Amino acid sequence: SEAKNDREMYYVTVQKMKQLNLDKKEYVLLKAIISCNPAIEDLSKSSREIMQEQRDRYAKSFMSYIMSRRGLKEGPLIYTEIMAYADWLTRLIKRNKVSTC
Repeated sequence: SEAKNDREMYYVTVQKMKQLNLDKKEYVLLKAIISCNPAIEDLSKSSREIMQEQRDRYAKSFMSYIMSRRGLKEGPLIYTEIMAYADWLTRLIKRNKVSTC
């Protein structure tokens, strides 16, 4: 059922968040990166550019923070893993939005 699928996706998402061991600052920056999605439908070209600029700023701050918190060895790997997760989550949200319309 749809409710069961929703619960499973929620569970997978929560488990992944726990696995990534995000602190509050990382979580907030990740939310900002996901929210500043230039691929949102019905945005004008200039709005897409603004969203991309903001997303880039947040991503740069996110990388700097992760490097300072997690170190030079683990930082880049964790950043890549988190950004891949953010991409997956964005696609999931978009897919669910389309299927519920």
